[in-house]
Amino acid sequence: YIALLPLIAHAFHDWAYDYLMNMLPVLDNFCSKNSDVFMASTTQDGTPFAMVIVGMAEKILNMPDRTSEPDVITASHLLMVLLHNLIGRIDAAIPRILELTLARLQVPTSEHVKTGDQLKSALLQVVASAFYYNPALTFQYLESTNPPMTMTLFTGWFAEIDKFESYNSQHITVLGLASIVKMDLNTLPPVVRENMGMIVTKMVGLAKDLKESEDENDDENDPDNNPFGGAGDSDEEDGDEEEDGDEDEEGEGSGEDVDDEEDLAYMQAIAKQAKEMHTFANAEDYENYHNRDAEDYESPLLDTDYLMVFAESLHGALQRHPEFYTPMSASLPAEVQAASQALLVAAADPSRAERLAEIARLAAEEEDED
Repeated sequence: YIALLPLIAHAFHDWAYDYLMNMLPVLDNFCSKNSDVFMASTTQDGTPFAMVIVGMAEKILNMPDRTSEPDVITASHLLMVLLHNLIGRIDAAIPRILELTLARLQVPTSEHVKTGDQLKSALLQVVASAFYYNPALTFQYLESTNPPMTMTLFTGWFAEIDKFESYNSQHITVLGLASIVKMDLNTLPPVVRENMGMIVTKMVGLAKDLKESEDENDDENDPDNNPFGGAGDSDEEDGDEEEDGDEDEEGEGSGEDVDDEEDLAYMQAIAKQAKEMHTFANAEDYENYHNRDAEDYESPLLDTDYLMVFAESLHGALQRHPEFYTPMSASLPAEVQAASQALLVAAADPSRAERLAEIARLAAEEEDED
């Protein structure tokens, strides 16, 4: 079925570029389900399938005045499909991916070009993914531009990081920043070394937000924290099910027409959609409303324990270059130092590793069942 990719790409470029969101799951499967076949496949003119996908994202990113914010977010996801699933296998595509992403980030907002926070977040996730894919190769490209874009990128990135609210944006950015911290200090551009304190500070802040969200979810799912207990809810649900059962029996006895019920449900859904559309100024606002969670998507990187990567990056940096990182760490604000220590303690907790292993096991069982 992977042979369908050129046909999909042809349709996309010919008339269906605004259907990229519908194509994304299929393209993701082409890449993630059998990466070896994907990497060995080319079009009739010899273009690797990876570059075919880059070309599809390029069309969206190069038309800022003709594409919506959800289109750009979807194109960013498409690039991340490659970066997350083909680590170490698409080095030749990295410069083009970065060039397209950074160029779109620099397009100013205007009457015809929208550049909202979600759009910037998605594009900056591509940048973070590139650093996770290969930080040295990413810096090589940034430093090769005229003028070098490293400082410009980090200035803009740091200005946006505090606005990242979704799990994906925070998780992927932590992985990207940690990949920079893991690098040998002597291979980093001077401007990055000079700003390493800010890089660590931002990484700590995002990891802290992720850990707090994680703890809140654990508390919500803990039955001991439910003052009414779990049994009451279960009994109520059972009661509801019994009532539903009685209603079903009554419906069967009275000879109600199921088709009529389906027609009614359909008409109610149409009426609800029409009512919602009237609450927006235009169709684009309505589209953005229904794609407000478009920033979130499935990625193999989300299975990576951000806290372990965070801890490994800091421990490794201190071991390699204690003369640099020890005084730098001591110069960080007290609240950043405290948060960093708390995160390192949490990462070393044996129960965390056991819990994550159990989650992974259950997820694998679920996948096998599907």
